[in-house]
Amino acid sequence: MMKILKWIFIAIAGLMVCGFLSFMITTKMIGNQNVSQQANTYQDDKSQNKKLKVNAGEYNLGVKEEDFRNAFNENAKSELKDLKIGLVKENIDLYEGDVAHSYNSIVTPYSQHLFVSYEPDTQLVRGIMLTGNPQDELEAIHYIGVITNIVAILNPDLSPEERTNILKKLGMFDGKKTNYRALDTSTQNGNITYKIKGTEKSVDFMVTAKGMNTVTKASTNANDPHNFKLDYDKYIMWKTKVYLNRKQGAAKYNEMKERLTK
Repeated sequence: MMKILKWIFIAIAGLMVCGFLSFMITTKMIGNQNVSQQANTYQDDKSQNKKLKVNAGEYNLGVKEEDFRNAFNENAKSELKDLKIGLVKENIDLYEGDVAHSYNSIVTPYSQHLFVSYEPDTQLVRGIMLTGNPQDELEAIHYIGVITNIVAILNPDLSPEERTNILKKLGMFDGKKTNYRALDTSTQNGNITYKIKGTEKSVDFMVTAKGMNTVTKASTNANDPHNFKLDYDKYIMWKTKVYLNRKQGAAKYNEMKERLTK
């Protein structure tokens, strides 16, 4: 009996080691060229995107926030299922500003954040920004998966190759080992502007309507109604205040609980 158990244990251990090695080898084999091929797969014309009618204007991307969120999650489930990404509005804090409503959500297992702002009355999206700090190739694949998902949703009438060409104009998928932290580029396709900027600390991918400002200066842009970056700054200030209030509230609760239990 003991010998049988011993051989079962060895067989299971062998399978685990083989599985681990297979995962490691597969991970190491994923290069820039394969990522480019995956981007085309993610932007398959059979996807949910064909159901959307996107008509970007001067100050919005031509898609309602709910439609964008649903398409994002549908693509994630069907074409990006292995990456386990998603945008769950119920789990995030919504800032309801006068000019824009906005939220920031973790969309990948690697704490990559997606910020979305939209018009309160029409619900049309003003801008989208993905922020992350990919540490290895696997994390970079998740990051690029989100980017290709966004581009596919906003360009349902373009072929996968045409969508990929938008990203190539930003310096992505250049056939080399792209250093995303060195990128600082932008391009425009129709009424939509795409930007990517890398630093040592993060890589930011931003999509806005062509008339939206993406620079904030307190002296000149404090009340600019068409400033996406200002939407983000206002959200961060609000979120910081909410966090501090919650922290202070928790401290007061613990203090009261301690007094009552003495």
